[in-house]
Amino acid sequence: MTEELKEMRKKLEKMEAESAEMKAEFALQARFIQSPNNWSVAEKYGCCESNCLGVCENGNGYVQFAEHQAINYNFGQPRKPNKEIKIMAQNPFLKEGISMFSKSLFFYEVKITGLQKDYEGQSGLLEIGLENEENKINIWITHDDEVIDNGENVCCIDDYKRGKKIQLPKLPLNVKDVVGCGIVFHPGTDQSYVYFTHNNELIGKCVLIEGKNDNFRPYVCLRFTSIEAFFGGGMNNTFCSNVLWRLQNLPSELYVNSDWQDDSSLHLGDLEEHGNLDGHNMKEVLAVGGT
Repeated sequence: MTEELKEMRKKLEKMEAESAEMKAEFALQARFIQSPNNWSVAEKYGCCESNCLGVCENGNGYVQFAEHQAINYNFGQPRKPNKEIKIMAQNPFLKEGISMFSKSLFFYEVKITGLQKDYEGQSGLLEIGLENEENKINIWITHDDEVIDNGENVCCIDDYKRGKKIQLPKLPLNVKDVVGCGIVFHPGTDQSYVYFTHNNELIGKCVLIEGKNDNFRPYVCLRFTSIEAFFGGGMNNTFCSNVLWRLQNLPSELYVNSDWQDDSSLHLGDLEEHGNLDGHNMKEVLAVGGT
């Protein structure tokens, strides 16, 4: 009987080892999930209270949607505000249907097609990230030099659930640069993380998501910055980033608690100074950042 038990134990150990190998092999078969999308201006975060489509009826700065997921930022009339305008993707990234055995990735990129000089003390801005009802994770980059290409800027990653920020080295922006944002789901766990890229290079480290990690919607905020967006699929919608290679090799590193800085001073000072906040969206940041 003892010998039979030993033999059964060996068989079980062999089966467990084979199962672990299969899981590891599946995990290497990382999967990008294509998610076609369209944009719309976020309610209350457009050019004015009317959220105009096209030219602003009040003469403020505004965005125009064009072919191939292009979004163009246009100056307002003299002495009229040029607000930071928030544009949301219409479809969220959903966990439904992701693989139980391999890492799954949602990803999108924006290519900079225009950078305008700062105007009347306001700096230009590109913010790109993901947002759900509990959290918002983004990277924002200002450009406010007289010379746009390689201009001085501020670059931060914000996590509103933590109420924290990661201050990053300056990241020069140029026309034709590509900034990407991805969210990765690990098989068999609720662990997921967000990462950002600049011209196919990872920016900083990966951000482990706290709280709900489903139903994230891509979004961008623009001021004096025009972009073209890519969600993958089709000859005219290809990525700069090698998404599958990146997926198989992430996370190289994750930010840990000691990396994060308190965000209260940033919300009340730095962002406003560098043009990320103006009167129409200060309330949102204060409300979400303290959670």
